[in-house]
Amino acid sequence: MLVAILVGCGSSDSGAGGSGGASGDRGLVVQTRSGPVEGYEDDGVFSYRGIPYAAPPVGDLRWKPPIDPASWTETLPVTEKGNIGPQQACLGLPTPGCRPGEDCLYMNIDTPVGGAELPVMVWIHGGGFTVGEGIQADGGTVGDLVARQTGAVVVSMNYRLGQLGFLAHSELTAESPDGASGNYGLMDQTAALQWVQQNIAEFGGDPDNVTVFGESAGAFSACSHLASAKSAGLFAKAILQSGSCERPWSTLAAAESQGDAYAEALGCDGENDVLACMRAKPWADALAALPQAPNFGITPSAEPGGSWGPILDGSFFTEQPTDSF
Repeated sequence: MLVAILVGCGSSDSGAGGSGGASGDRGLVVQTRSGPVEGYEDDGVFSYRGIPYAAPPVGDLRWKPPIDPASWTETLPVTEKGNIGPQQACLGLPTPGCRPGEDCLYMNIDTPVGGAELPVMVWIHGGGFTVGEGIQADGGTVGDLVARQTGAVVVSMNYRLGQLGFLAHSELTAESPDGASGNYGLMDQTAALQWVQQNIAEFGGDPDNVTVFGESAGAFSACSHLASAKSAGLFAKAILQSGSCERPWSTLAAAESQGDAYAEALGCDGENDVLACMRAKPWADALAALPQAPNFGITPSAEPGGSWGPILDGSFFTEQPTDSF
């Protein structure tokens, strides 16, 4: 059964994009705060594929909150989708268009030609927080269809998944200024929403009329942003499709215990610098250690595995989402 819940929340115009989006004379080249990008036109829609909204979370940035991307001055062609978050679905399988990479923090935008101050819809993909992507293998997306039929600006993004997106560990908690770890995938989504506030007017969108919508894990994500102060003011409405706020998130203590088992599976538990050891591992090794339990860990299974998803960390969440409401 498909259930959609529309929830409104306060939005803010702080950090909104400049005046370029207020006119109807936009071209394919758009100036973002990081640099100019150029997409392509198809049947009345300008499409942009693979815009970097955060720096690649690699090396020392693995298991850290996202930071702004490096700026550029030359026009960046954004006509092909970016890497998708590393996931088991792409390992050893001849999946067309399945191009995983740890450098995966990219977004896609579809906007009607000539529009200004249009409503904005931000799509968060599902997949149990371990698989999925914001755009289809052939480069198509529901975004161009929705933009064409409704006149809205549609945004989708890739975010960190599984072990790379939701690992908690006592050493990660200790190094964090917030005294928390995990939820990096949700932080990526928040960074994308911040990017939208800062840039979407240049694409013809209204930063004060942003709706977050998602299916399955995307719906859980939308609920998470409704409940988290970290995402306050970044959107006005949310649609939850085939997902809810009912599933309680793991406690930080339980997630850190799983993190210890993960470090052991990576062969890093006996190292003097556990984090340096884990961050030095290739992403394929990081993905293979303590893989997602069957059925996304929702139902008990005799097969060993991890459970990767949002964590009640005391920072992104201070209480269960249902308690927040």
